[in-house]
Amino acid sequence: MSIPGLRMKTAAATPDRAGSERTETTSVALESVPDYALAGASLLLVGIGTVMVYSSSTVIAAAKFDSAAFFMIRHAQHLVAGALVFLVAYRLPIDRLRRAITPFLFASFVLLVAPLVVGEAHKGAQRWISVFGFSFQPSEVMKFALILFLSDRLASQQERLRSFRDGLLPHLIITGAALALIVVEPDLSTAVAIALIAGTIMIAARVRARHLFVLGGGALAAVALLIAEEPYRLERITGYVAGDLAGGASYQIQQGFVAMGSGGVFGRGLGQSLQKYFYLPEPYSDSVYPIIGEEFGLLGTLGVLAIYGAFAWRALVVILAQESLFRFLLATGLAANVLVYAALNIG
Repeated sequence: MSIPGLRMKTAAATPDRAGSERTETTSVALESVPDYALAGASLLLVGIGTVMVYSSSTVIAAAKFDSAAFFMIRHAQHLVAGALVFLVAYRLPIDRLRRAITPFLFASFVLLVAPLVVGEAHKGAQRWISVFGFSFQPSEVMKFALILFLSDRLASQQERLRSFRDGLLPHLIITGAALALIVVEPDLSTAVAIALIAGTIMIAARVRARHLFVLGGGALAAVALLIAEEPYRLERITGYVAGDLAGGASYQIQQGFVAMGSGGVFGRGLGQSLQKYFYLPEPYSDSVYPIIGEEFGLLGTLGVLAIYGAFAWRALVVILAQESLFRFLLATGLAANVLVYAALNIG
């Protein structure tokens, strides 16, 4: 089933150049009318996430940092930073932002190299850098730089995309270099997520199907090799396929199932999780969805999925309303960023 307007938007749109004034009036009009349903779904997800971060982290925070609110305070700091970025981005002329994409991409590469040189190792990985006491992952900056870069270049070079060598290959080299640096940290899950986001943008830009099949096959082969070279990654896959989740690398998956199952239909109640008592690893981040299942049951997990479904639907409405190919691809990439991470973490 095709979605009305989607094919027309991507097939009929002509290459738009950075700096073009063709869409300036429309851009201002679109930016002045926010999608309240999309904003509401976003705020609901942020609110639920905030409550669950506190509920799932108090035991570990009190034991490790002598403060039950440690992770909640850190989460609140990230919320404030995100709100400031939102306020700036909301008033930013998106089409004019294209002029700053190249220096932003270069700066993102510099930041991505920094943890490998000056970053501190945490659980065998060097993914974080600290600036004025605030820690962040440069891969998150690179993710948005690539979304902007691919949206701009794929929109402005539509006529060249039929050629793999002259059209798609230069973009793949830059994207591949960024992903390689992220894998070296190592952070395979983030690299896979960014690759999926990039692939979504390429599909929306109507990159040739045979090129996408080749890229998909190459990406799957690369991921398979990276999994095979690390015993713990391979053990997770083989244990899951064989149904052997008794321990080892599959321990986190097993405890996630225990949390989800013990919640039943209605859950134990907010704050009543037992798995957060050092049974389920990372209950306030990677494993927060099983904690939702334990505390709010099947109804709670389905409710979260329903909100993500509403987010996806309204995001699609916003994407189809864009009047330039660049804005269409940018909106697609930003929506994919939320939904890809949700799918990977819930899955």
